[in-house]
Amino acid sequence: MSGKSPQKEKRFLTIGKGIFLLLVVGLAVFFLRRWIHPKTFTLVQTERVEFVREGRGAFVFYEYAPDVFQQVDWSKEDIRSVNTDIRYRVNTPVLKIDESLRRRLESAVTRVAGKTEEEYLQKMLKENAVLTPFSSMVYPFSDGYESLFTPESLHFLSPGDIGTENLSHQEYSGLKFVDNRLFYLALDLPQSVLPLDVTLHEEYTLKTDKEVTLHGELIRRSDDPLGRSLLIFALRDGFLRIRGERFSSIRLLLSEADCYRIPSSAVFREGVETFCYVLDKN
Repeated sequence: MSGKSPQKEKRFLTIGKGIFLLLVVGLAVFFLRRWIHPKTFTLVQTERVEFVREGRGAFVFYEYAPDVFQQVDWSKEDIRSVNTDIRYRVNTPVLKIDESLRRRLESAVTRVAGKTEEEYLQKMLKENAVLTPFSSMVYPFSDGYESLFTPESLHFLSPGDIGTENLSHQEYSGLKFVDNRLFYLALDLPQSVLPLDVTLHEEYTLKTDKEVTLHGELIRRSDDPLGRSLLIFALRDGFLRIRGERFSSIRLLLSEADCYRIPSSAVFREGVETFCYVLDKN
């Protein structure tokens, strides 16, 4: 007598039911995903995204580094007596004049006889002290750029003039006086395929490579045929934060926006549109 045993029929029936159930679940999932959008809820914080242009910058000051004080090795006691965090009034004694420095001053007076500087040197010899020539900050060093980068020379700078200057930057023992109320930043921007959308006399945010944030008014722009740009900014705040720095990598902030970093599972596409759901504070 032929035929299937009850045990085999029962097993085939169980397998068939399982296959059918899988098909039903698969079709249900397909239609649910087709007609009902699944949602991934993720708590994320907003992030600030910045559009910047980067270049090399040189700070330019109203400063005076008398030749007679250059290469003078001040004692540690003398250096400690100079407060580089405050602004001294004009004709304030900041250092004593020893015999060696007196001889240098007397020699310098002979060289500059009849010039404006003579009166300043004579006054220091009379007071037996180094005096501030104008209301200023005082620094016991110089870098040799005091007479090269001046506010008057900004008009003659061109794109590319700042890019490699900082490679040989050094500081030397000496003395200089700096007016901290107004200074400038010359920013050299390299070639870029993106247009540079800036407006004269608008204020922009600038960040140094030491993460110092400054705000300056754009007062001059110069472009060359190679696609490079030179921007000149006038700054009235932040002098103490840059600490007499001359050269720096600079980021020019052009625009910024808040954004969300979300998982790909929270992004939905419908036709040509891509979107996500955002819950408000409530």
